[in-house]
Amino acid sequence: MKIKKYLVVMLTALMVMAGGVTASFAAVNKDVPRPSIDAKSAELYSVTTDEVLYAKNPDQRVEPWSTTKLMTALIVAETMDMNQEVTVSKKAASMGGSTMNLVAGEKLTVRELMYGLLMESGNDAAYALGETGGNGSISAFADKMNAKAKALGCTGTHFVNPNGLKAKNHYTTASDYTKIAKAALSNKTVFKIAGTKVHYVDATNKSDARRIETHLDLLETKNSGVVSGKTGYWEEDDCSVALMYDKKGLKLILVQFGANMETRAKDDAKLLAYGRKRIVTIGGTHPKESLGKAKIKYGAHTFVDSYAKSVVPTYPKDGTDDSVKVKVKYNEVIEAPLKSGDSVGKVEVYCDGKKVGSTPLVVRENVEKGWILSRFYISNNATLGILGTILVFVGIIYLIRRRNLKKRKNRRKKNSEYTAKH
Repeated sequence: MKIKKYLVVMLTALMVMAGGVTASFAAVNKDVPRPSIDAKSAELYSVTTDEVLYAKNPDQRVEPWSTTKLMTALIVAETMDMNQEVTVSKKAASMGGSTMNLVAGEKLTVRELMYGLLMESGNDAAYALGETGGNGSISAFADKMNAKAKALGCTGTHFVNPNGLKAKNHYTTASDYTKIAKAALSNKTVFKIAGTKVHYVDATNKSDARRIETHLDLLETKNSGVVSGKTGYWEEDDCSVALMYDKKGLKLILVQFGANMETRAKDDAKLLAYGRKRIVTIGGTHPKESLGKAKIKYGAHTFVDSYAKSVVPTYPKDGTDDSVKVKVKYNEVIEAPLKSGDSVGKVEVYCDGKKVGSTPLVVRENVEKGWILSRFYISNNATLGILGTILVFVGIIYLIRRRNLKKRKNRRKKNSEYTAKH
């Protein structure tokens, strides 16, 4: 039995290594129906829990088309000055397909070419950046792309050009491109540009100002959760996409290759919905449950119940709330008056030892300004109690003194009567 168990562990490790996926133990709901999509190859990966949630032919060799430009953008962002001026060559300006209409001899910054690369999917912008980044050689730039792919753990990827135009030996796999998309969209510069909806490029020495709009599926769809990414296109039934979803603390990477242009966006939404249902989600905060008493200065009340303003979802690896911890941090001084909903601090939520989110700590009742003793954190009711105690104490003293006076009078009276008799 021990030998069998050992072999199972070894085989699992080898499969993980072969697939290039980090071993993970994130809790998932196994009874969620697997969606059917048109793409020939796809993968959905949870960055939050380090878990592959869906895979369809993940190791099948595919042509990435313009999603190639995410790798181009990553190399540019890591190795080039965004303010560097680039003069567009005749070769770059002659690129066909999707372009940002560059003109030979036109001068633009690397940054503006990046907007054309990722938003307009400009093959001309990609070539201009590749030439500049490769010191005049597209081949040298492709070498950088391949070296980066290898460093990311890709085993089934090879690039020939920076724009993704069809070329022999230019290929990838869904499993590999998940790694590339994750790295590219984790870069702040790439993430920002690839997640921009509209951008204006100023007029240049050869062209009027340009208006660029995103082509990314679901980026402009309200509440879709899609925040950045890149599409690719060759034919109506041979499209690609690599995107990032980030909503309610859940971050996902989705890639599709050999997808249908008409159904790609619907399949994106279908896969993302599947990912949300598949991950075990536990609320780290519960807005209806008091998290303790806030101490109020200058208030008619001194202590008031405090609550998390909103739910902070968590995705514990073991699927239980034992891995979820909450830290309540009150403001150093909380002063009245307060209205229901006012913040008195914040709630930090930790899952598996890592901070995963926070939400304001609020009160759910109004707190009026208190009387003079409220500056010492004494409520109006406590003040009334103190005053009542003082009055009772004064009354008792008064009665005692009155009784003592009466006794003294009686003694004097008795003494005077005794003196009179003698």
